[in-house]
Amino acid sequence: MQPFTWHRFLLILILVASPSYLLIDDATPGFAQETGLQNLSQATTFSSSKQAEPLLASSERSTDLLVDNQSIAAGASHTCALTWDGGVKCWGSNSGGQLGDGTLTDRWQHASVTGLDSGVQAIAAGSAHTCALTAEGGVKCWGWNAYGQLGDGTTTDRLIPVNVSGLSSDVQAIATGNTHTCALTVGGGIKCWGYNEFGQLGDISTTDRWTPVDVSEFPSGIQAIAAGKSHTCALTTGGGVKCWGRNNYGQLGDEQFDNWRLTPVDVSGLSSDVQAIGAGDSHTCALTIDGGVKCWGYGDRNQLGDGTTGNMTWSPVDVKGLNNDVHAIAIGFTHSCALTRHGGVKCWGDNSSGQLGDGTITARLTAVDVFGLSSGIRSISAGGRHTCAMTAGSLPKCWGNNDDGQLGVSGHTFVYQPTPVSVDRLDDDIQAIVAGSDHTCALTAVGGLKCWGSNVYGQLGDGTITDRSEPMSVTGLDSDVQAVAAGNGHTCALTTGGGVKCWGRNSYGQLGDGTITDQLIPVVVDGLGSGISAITAGGSHTCALTAAGGVKCWGRNHSGQLGDGTVTDVRTGLQWMRCSLGQTWQGGTCVGWAEEYTWQEALDTAATLNRQGGYASYSDWRVPTKKELLTLIYCSSGQPNIWNDTGQACQGGYERPTIYQPVFPNTPDSRYWSLGKTSYYTPWIVSFGSGFAGAGKEINLDYPEANKSAAVGIAKFKNKFHVRLVSSKR
Repeated sequence: MQPFTWHRFLLILILVASPSYLLIDDATPGFAQETGLQNLSQATTFSSSKQAEPLLASSERSTDLLVDNQSIAAGASHTCALTWDGGVKCWGSNSGGQLGDGTLTDRWQHASVTGLDSGVQAIAAGSAHTCALTAEGGVKCWGWNAYGQLGDGTTTDRLIPVNVSGLSSDVQAIATGNTHTCALTVGGGIKCWGYNEFGQLGDISTTDRWTPVDVSEFPSGIQAIAAGKSHTCALTTGGGVKCWGRNNYGQLGDEQFDNWRLTPVDVSGLSSDVQAIGAGDSHTCALTIDGGVKCWGYGDRNQLGDGTTGNMTWSPVDVKGLNNDVHAIAIGFTHSCALTRHGGVKCWGDNSSGQLGDGTITARLTAVDVFGLSSGIRSISAGGRHTCAMTAGSLPKCWGNNDDGQLGVSGHTFVYQPTPVSVDRLDDDIQAIVAGSDHTCALTAVGGLKCWGSNVYGQLGDGTITDRSEPMSVTGLDSDVQAVAAGNGHTCALTTGGGVKCWGRNSYGQLGDGTITDQLIPVVVDGLGSGISAITAGGSHTCALTAAGGVKCWGRNHSGQLGDGTVTDVRTGLQWMRCSLGQTWQGGTCVGWAEEYTWQEALDTAATLNRQGGYASYSDWRVPTKKELLTLIYCSSGQPNIWNDTGQACQGGYERPTIYQPVFPNTPDSRYWSLGKTSYYTPWIVSFGSGFAGAGKEINLDYPEANKSAAVGIAKFKNKFHVRLVSSKR
């Protein structure tokens, strides 16, 4: 489900490794970017259009609530902060899981991002997804993933951070667009992934990518990147700017008006002397080395800042009112902001939600001062319709739209705030907090655990199923807890002795006690009384990291989330091997060559495997039926449409069917054995390499091929084809 009603968005975030300047930018309707004096990263996104009466709190409100944040990133309707110790906290809208706390619950106060308490050097926020650059140079993303913008090889939304495929190191900066993401490598190359309808990934195609691909013309020589809604820009080491992707409003700046560009083009007049860039919904800005700002593209909300309104320019124009005194820029959906060299903040463009911070909701044609922020600011970030700044004393301040709590001010809902307010802080005696789907738990400084919220499954652990609006102590866990994880109706705790205890919902065995019975108080996970160093909870599954560096998981497995080389089909309950026979499951993927077998060899191999003890605790592996095997066929567009009997083709009507690679990786695009309809020994062949997915006939030579071998001769039994096994155990 798409978390927002607008598709015009995006925000981009850019991180520059050089300490001399750091610039953050957005890319489209509501993205945030931040620039600062240290290694910061930012992102922006668009926000919803709801408005309410102004919040009258003054800029002095809560000035004593100091937070140890070093940078801030604003998305469409959510905000994230990077703490000085490398942790990440987020608040605001959570409709796509973009807060990373394991839930879909909106937050009006900080929620810690699961697993990112330290080790992060930069953050970026997109429309409804968020990414982090780790100290090791790796990239992790979470949230909305409809177009593969998280880069994990799937289109599954993620409520907690996941690794971007192939980017565990060697990345120096990240940028998030509306529904695509880019990374700048230490070698100066660019990799992008996600939505690609307008060529914004730069790989000379319009094919969505679920994992990173190289931007074709940039093997090296890039120092910064910025991602807009549907366009992307790069700053070269020579100070020039190149852009690619959608160009319907001139946002590429090449003095041309056309639909899109699949390869990078030079921005007119900016072949050198640029130190930072930022991208909004349909406009782009650049910070020059002399402290000036130039913008180009769509100016319907005055976001170009050149003193005109409603214009569209295909080449850069100067922003007025900045006096060549700019240190960093942040670009939102339809507004733009600048951090001056003296620590002040100026903004221009759309102000319908008070996002310019000048105490009004009047749009501005040129840069105006943000109320109360004439000095003392070290970084800024622009979201969809809100803006945030970090003071020199590490106090975050935000202003603008607050309909999803993105300003971080508790107790106020559905409002806009036209002047800066301080973001609320967590209590001092809390060392960690986690949010489940409808409940929250906090770990106290003495190792105790308190939970509140929904308790329909006993997830609060107080021995009842009564919802609680105030924190309740978890039974038996007043101390000796070092970590907590919350899922969709269940909670788990890691004790100081290295053991794991869980409670709450257990319909998929996510409590790990060998039953599917809900538990109202903590129970010990079987076999995990000690030796565990970390835990995490998904929606309906749980995983633990052992002290030896191994991983153990339990609970639901419909997307292969347990990592044991199997996956459960949620429609049929069948358990599939993720690899073809001949391959092995290693490191989260299938490795080796898929072997081919005669029909009898396929039957014998399955029988031998079961006699030897089976695989992944299952001992009834068999060759699937034709109907079962056809359920694995998906459209290659990135929007799965399973095999059906309606005669419908893949979505869009032009993609050929193929095995769903993110779930069944490295699967040969060829023929597989399956059982016939009449008896066990009447094999059929199913091919994933031809035709549309959807014919309803018993014998079909054209749509995925399912030919009764008897129809083409007994010799077919001696031919060799690939095999994928299935278990009926549920």
